[in-house]
Amino acid sequence: MKIGQILLASFSYYPALSKQGRLLENIVKALTPRFKADILTVRKKELGYVEKYKKNRVLRVPVGGTYLEQVETYQRALDRQLDSDEYNIIHFRSSWEGYTIFKKKQYLDAKFIYEPAIFPPEDVDKSVIRKFLKCEKISLDLADMILVPSNEIKGKIQEIYPNKAVESIIPGVNIDIFDWDITTGLSPLDIIIMDNFNSPKQLDFLLQSFFIVNSTLKGLKIGLVGDIKKELAEDFLPKIKKHKLENNIKFFGKKTDDELALLLSRANTAVILPQFKEAIIRHSLFVPNCTSLFEHMACGIPVIAPDIPLIREFSNQSKLANLYDAKSVNSLAQELLINLQNISNARKKANLAYETVRSRYTSSSLRRTLIQAYAKLVPPVQTKSEEEDLELQYKSGVITYQGQETSSTGPGSTIPPSLSSEDTKEIKDSELIELDEKELEFEASGPLLGSPAQQENNPDNPDTSPATSPDTPLGNK
Repeated sequence: MKIGQILLASFSYYPALSKQGRLLENIVKALTPRFKADILTVRKKELGYVEKYKKNRVLRVPVGGTYLEQVETYQRALDRQLDSDEYNIIHFRSSWEGYTIFKKKQYLDAKFIYEPAIFPPEDVDKSVIRKFLKCEKISLDLADMILVPSNEIKGKIQEIYPNKAVESIIPGVNIDIFDWDITTGLSPLDIIIMDNFNSPKQLDFLLQSFFIVNSTLKGLKIGLVGDIKKELAEDFLPKIKKHKLENNIKFFGKKTDDELALLLSRANTAVILPQFKEAIIRHSLFVPNCTSLFEHMACGIPVIAPDIPLIREFSNQSKLANLYDAKSVNSLAQELLINLQNISNARKKANLAYETVRSRYTSSSLRRTLIQAYAKLVPPVQTKSEEEDLELQYKSGVITYQGQETSSTGPGSTIPPSLSSEDTKEIKDSELIELDEKELEFEASGPLLGSPAQQENNPDNPDTSPATSPDTPLGNK
């Protein structure tokens, strides 16, 4: 067992070109200099099963089938990982992981951190939503610390759990990537939307709003950035023609982070889509975070966002972004017309938002806040005398956690590392994963992580998945 070791469990892809991928990257960056971590995620076909990434070990679980079958596969892999190693801190990012950890709680000597960040997609069956919400209650009861994305949600949780440690970790944006960019030579766009277009309701909502705006402002140029599932795309194109918008809408597909910033800079205004997750938002204490809002604001573009409490809080009651009723097509159309018909006023609000993000909502501020939260849960223990600390400087260059060595930048040394053969050897060894051939073959084979390698499935192609185990981890309802 490595003291200071963390298990970071996230039912998502990592690394990934997505909001969740960027948020998880910030968490990993915050923890890497201070702890050693295993990161248990979902595997994309092109990524390895086991990989050393930023000094941590990433374990990827191949999943397939329906959404619930994917969840169950991931839960079984998490269960096995909890059996195979010991951890001081287990940081989990959805209630699906929380349920599996809860079943193992009596065998685990660890602190539990719950960060509700992963939610079911919008098209799942109501029975899945019920299971998810049940697991959310279990996860809240289990957690030693709960990380939430806003002060408003923090207040709600503290009312229910007055004795729980609850910390507000506001999502941040990497302002070195998301910034206004020069777009000389690129055709401008009137409206841009960046999202994963996986909901028919979202697309219909957009089309109706665009039709209203285009009736007033002819020749709209609209850009849709992100994946659209094949079946949705096939259904969407005839609707575009029906609304006579085939010459107005351009599809850009999935883009890298750098390309997203450039595309945003081309537009006069951007729309953040409503989340049609009524069952979850109505009954859950949590809603999706504001990463999209901050990324748009960081590029200096006028933003139009759904009028929900979380966005209202971070838009400073609509002083930094226009807000619309997420259930009203006419409301979105009206806000679009306000921005497009008076671009100079919209830019003034966008400039204020641009400066606000840089002063309050950066990824570096998120990392600092996260480490401060961790320190409250696992405060450092000062057990060494000054003489022992001085002696430690000539040794391996590490700090201690509860009297044991843990990964860090170290306390420094009074002599250059090049003069210490012991230090030089440690640096070289730290770059390697020491696994014998049999162990490597077993870890990378697939069965350890959820399913045989020859039956691995692409999560985007559920038709090729193997049958799920009859042992449903959430029980039969």
